Amino acid sequence: MKQPGCEAIQETLLAGYVCKKPNSRFPVFAFRLHAFISRGDTVYASLEPADKRYITLDGQQFVPNDREKILLPLAFCRACGQEYYMVKVAKDKKSGETVSTI
Repeated sequence: MKQPGCEAIQETLLAGYVCKKPNSRFPVFAFRLHAFISRGDTVYASLEPADKRYITLDGQQFVPNDREKILLPLAFCRACGQEYYMVKVAKDKKSGETVSTI
C-alpha cells in the first residue's frame, strides 16, 4: 500500500532523472535511494523485478502474508547508488545443495 503523496514524489524524482543535462548523458537530478536512508538502517527487498518487489525497512524474513517470498538485505554502491543484495550463495560440500547466507 502506497502512502498518500508518494506518487507525486516519485514522478518528480523520475522526471529529474529522465531529463539529461545539456551536452551530457547525465541526468539533471541523479537521486540515489541510499541518500534517503539513515545510516545504520537496512533496506530489505524480495527477489523480484524492481517494479514488483516488496521493499521495507522492517527487518523480517518473509514478505508479509507471503511466506513463499523471502526478504534479503540490500546494500548500495557509494559511487552510483546501484543496489545489490547482501547474500552469499555457495554449494554445500557434503550434499551439493545450493545454500545462501546473509
